[in-house]
Amino acid sequence: MRTRPLTLMLCLALVCAVALPAAALNVDKAIKKLPEEDRQMILALKIYMAEDELEAYLTLGDHDARVSFLDETGYLRKWNRIREEYMPHVVKRQVVKGMNKDELWMTWGKPVQVRQTFYEKAYVDIYTYFFYEDRKGNAIPTPDRDDPKSYNRPQWEMNVYFHNDKVVSILEEGELFNPQDLSNQFQPLPDAVEKPEPIPEPETEAGTEAGTESETESGTESETETESE
Repeated sequence: MRTRPLTLMLCLALVCAVALPAAALNVDKAIKKLPEEDRQMILALKIYMAEDELEAYLTLGDHDARVSFLDETGYLRKWNRIREEYMPHVVKRQVVKGMNKDELWMTWGKPVQVRQTFYEKAYVDIYTYFFYEDRKGNAIPTPDRDDPKSYNRPQWEMNVYFHNDKVVSILEEGELFNPQDLSNQFQPLPDAVEKPEPIPEPETEAGTEAGTESETESGTESETETESE
């Protein structure tokens, strides 16, 4: 008799353990079933959304309702701020030079690691991402090198160099960063700022002419006074 409650608890624990991965899998499936435009938007914006917000979005039945939801929650503004020249790359999940932080995050998601280093005249942030190749040959970002989905699959690390609010370089693990990528983007550190020497103001022609005229007039007046004497 005493074994029944224990057996029941074990069964419930097993059901919960199986149900949690299934719920995550259902979210992925629901995203794949969305129309192309809605799917691309939510793939970019889901990194900012809480779990319940994402589930609420996926229960909506049509495009207009989904757009209204994103508008009311404020996420639509992030989507609309993607610059026109970078939108095709965000949709294709391709990080390119010149992207800002939000465009980077909406393309590859949040980085696994962020660190800062110093190159010559500037600090550079390095955003690290892990990837694995799925069975279809697609590059899938993952927050963990030990992701079970990546077992026996090709894996690699990508480092995105970020300076002055833009991507300046995208390198695979082992590739060396070239500081020349920053050559036209340096912002000197505060202790390196030099004040330019003041430029002397040139004398104006009007001032010179006025001085000549006054000298001429005074000379004429003195000559007149001499003649009258």
